Amino acid sequence: MGLAQHHDAVSGTSKQHVANDYAQRLSDSIDRAIEVINDAYGKLLSKENRTTPIPNQFLCHHSNISACLPIEEQKQYLMIPDTTKNIPGRMSSAQNQYLFPTSLPTLSYSTYYFEEKVDTKKIEHKKVITTTNEACILQNEFLRVEFNNQGYLKHIINLEKNLRVSFTEQGLYWYASYSHANSTPFSPASGAYIFRPLFPEALPVSVARRINCTKTDTVQSALIIFNEWTSQEFNLYRNTSAIEIEWIVGPIPIDDNIGKEIIIRYNTDINSEKKYYTDGNECQVLERIRDYRPTWHYIPDDPISSNYYPINSRIWIRDQDRQLTI
Repeated sequence: MGLAQHHDAVSGTSKQHVANDYAQRLSDSIDRAIEVINDAYGKLLSKENRTTPIPNQFLCHHSNISACLPIEEQKQYLMIPDTTKNIPGRMSSAQNQYLFPTSLPTLSYSTYYFEEKVDTKKIEHKKVITTTNEACILQNEFLRVEFNNQGYLKHIINLEKNLRVSFTEQGLYWYASYSHANSTPFSPASGAYIFRPLFPEALPVSVARRINCTKTDTVQSALIIFNEWTSQEFNLYRNTSAIEIEWIVGPIPIDDNIGKEIIIRYNTDINSEKKYYTDGNECQVLERIRDYRPTWHYIPDDPISSNYYPINSRIWIRDQDRQLTI
């Protein structure tokens, strides 16, 4: 997939009609693939003691926005955040989601069946703890993630190695875009394939934020809501040594006639000495040095955009003792 995918697919740097064409091609391919999956599924499943036909399998194309129409009416137990339910174009009426841990070996598949209990015995649901605008701590066997009551990430602690990374800033920011009104062939505007801020300073998308903290046996979450069009969610699952971070941006307001380049910023106490590392389309990792090129004498005419790179899988900074990978 890393070799075959369109080079702008993950980084999102293409023009809109290119993105639409790529989405259509993926959709057509998925529809054809599900036919193969159903044929293979019928052959792989054991035929012993089978009394009912195998139901057709389907894929939830919009699971990234918690929408899966064929199973929406199921009784599920963890509420879907309003930031997800309000995504433009989301047609789902689902209000809750069901989470459960599972193990999937390499190059294999696992099948799980769910059915609604019809007996009268009371089912004891796991407790869900939710707080709003209070200090939030997410912790499992490996990591501890600390937020203050204003929704700012303060520390990530590796409990196994007793290492701490402190944060002075974390959140979504925006640069004003260089406009088409001022563009020339030698001084192009910001847009598809071109990231060109008008000013060097990035501004926060909101001066205030809210934090909702949710804890269950399976996952602990901190949802940071900046405004009606930006949010960021930190999920720490049981028995995992990484934090899952999801963000929602858009529709980006342009009523002020100012284009906006949205970024996510993490300021840490890691002394990286201007070095950072990014993947090259997932095939390799390259060392980057801010305002420097290894093969020529570089003069930073665009000091902001020249230090940004499309990232398909990972970026990290490190010092002698610690490393932060995103």
